[in-house]
Amino acid sequence: MEKIKPLLAFKDIVYLRKRKKFHWYSSSTLLLIILLLSGVASTLLFNLPPIKMMVITTIILIILFLFGDYENIEREKNFSQLYEGLMLSNKIAEGIVSTMDLSKLLELILHGVKDMTPDSERVFLFLVEKERNKEMIRGKMAIGGEVEPVYSLLFPMDKSIGIIPRVIVTKEPYDVRDSETDYYCDQQLVKTLNLNAFTVVPIVVHNKALGALLIENSRKFNPRSNTEITTLTYFANQAGIAIENAKLYEEVENLAIIDGLTELYNHRYFQQVLTNEIEKIKRYGGGLSLMLFDIDNFKVYNDTNGHPAGDEVLKTIGDIAKDTSRSTDIPARYGGEEFAIILLETDEPGAVAKAENLRRMVEEHVFEFGKNQPGGKVTISIGVASYPKHGPEKKDLISMADDALYRAKESGKNRVIVASS
Repeated sequence: MEKIKPLLAFKDIVYLRKRKKFHWYSSSTLLLIILLLSGVASTLLFNLPPIKMMVITTIILIILFLFGDYENIEREKNFSQLYEGLMLSNKIAEGIVSTMDLSKLLELILHGVKDMTPDSERVFLFLVEKERNKEMIRGKMAIGGEVEPVYSLLFPMDKSIGIIPRVIVTKEPYDVRDSETDYYCDQQLVKTLNLNAFTVVPIVVHNKALGALLIENSRKFNPRSNTEITTLTYFANQAGIAIENAKLYEEVENLAIIDGLTELYNHRYFQQVLTNEIEKIKRYGGGLSLMLFDIDNFKVYNDTNGHPAGDEVLKTIGDIAKDTSRSTDIPARYGGEEFAIILLETDEPGAVAKAENLRRMVEEHVFEFGKNQPGGKVTISIGVASYPKHGPEKKDLISMADDALYRAKESGKNRVIVASS
């Protein structure tokens, strides 16, 4: 419930009616001037004692304060605040709509919300993302000038499971005054992020929720005003348009470098990255390793179980390759059932260890028709070569890794062979 504020000129004398706020345009000094002027006017115009006229003026002002139309004044105040908030929102939005780099865009949005809510120590941005046919909610936090990832969870479509999913599903903002007692608050989220009072607004574009903004509120038990939430919601929707445009741009960019079936990098991008990295090593020093691998007896799998089943194997092995790769590795579909992984800053022993781990992960995975394969399971063979140890140029490195892969196939399959020095 909103507090009832006393009038500055009549402190401890008169209070506004319940839930009425008076927008104080003047000050006690101005009121004193009015009373003095009324005293002078009473002497000059009405021949009344100044004190008597000042008392009459005071009574009239009290009546006006008590029974005046404060709703209109409050509406004007709210409209003024809303207008200022929307102007600030538009100004900040101008800086984000021209950015197509999604990572940079999210940073700008987080810093923009902090500018709009200077009382907030931290601001969080949560986006719904698809990952291998599962929807995830991933969060980023802005504190001071830094932005960092903070929270990730599977996205339940049930709005009763946690405050973030609820806001995303209902597309309605929600103000939490005390996270410990709020029924809808996910206590795991509250504990992980150390939250107390906060506001969550959805990011909605074309009636589709892309995520939500969470803004800490330093004023515990004192909710944000409707004007503040309206402004934040307006900005969130503007930010949503920018996010959607950046994602579309990213998708178009990815079409040129991502294999459509496995979602690994394609052969063209693999060649480009390998060329660039070898040039860097020639100039600045360092090293890298290359793994080439393919699926053993893949033609048998395709012929026996059909091409759709074969595609599933390719996608699954692509997923395993991603799971076993670091963020700096470049996993790619080299062609057909053949794959490649560029291992930056990795020497031969490190590459062999990674290759063995990948081979074992594939061997242990239960594929739908794996028991029909020779040996009763799906396996891969891997060739490993390192730069500059196994050749002075890119073509030499690829040739040596390919030769090692051939020897792995010839010597029994389901094994890792290192290129000859």
